[in-house]
Amino acid sequence: MQGQFVLPSILNDGYDAYAALRNVNTLMQEYKIDILLAPMGTTAILNYIDKIRNGELSVFFPVSGSTLIRDASLKNIIHFKASYQDEVRALIDYMIREYGAQNFVFFYQTDAYGKDALEAAHAMLKKYGITTWTDVPYSREQTNFSEQAEQVRKANPDAIGLLSVSLPTQAFLGELGTEYLLKRRVFGMSFLESADL
Repeated sequence: MQGQFVLPSILNDGYDAYAALRNVNTLMQEYKIDILLAPMGTTAILNYIDKIRNGELSVFFPVSGSTLIRDASLKNIIHFKASYQDEVRALIDYMIREYGAQNFVFFYQTDAYGKDALEAAHAMLKKYGITTWTDVPYSREQTNFSEQAEQVRKANPDAIGLLSVSLPTQAFLGELGTEYLLKRRVFGMSFLESADL
């Protein structure tokens, strides 16, 4: 490969699944690209999963831990991180074993990202014999989290699981307030990677 140049091409989909598909088509047709490096978002990747499945496209290190893109039949994906479900199982196991948490609240995003993790959280609690918890959903477009904060206060949890992304999580935690949070165990997935969090 001596004398060959690699020119990275980056197109922003704005976290829109249809724009992601359009961008992938552009990359494949106009730039003759057949490898994506670190694409973002489960929903976006699902929009072009057929191209991966049929071998037209390879994806290396997707920024998604969703089990929806971890099907053994998808030979053209290389994962770098653990699945969201594996992360959640480890976190809940730790919260129960180390802190004795029994009353859980899950703040989760109402899409493939949050629901995948939520499903694993419920299964893990049932494994420990815990049959009640409080789910607190939010949508990606949401900016006000006062209702979610009120739901959490009513539930009076030992532990708050953040199955969410950074900006909504910051707003949600701000709505709850520092004093409230100091009395609870708060845990979240690796996708909560912003410096502020």
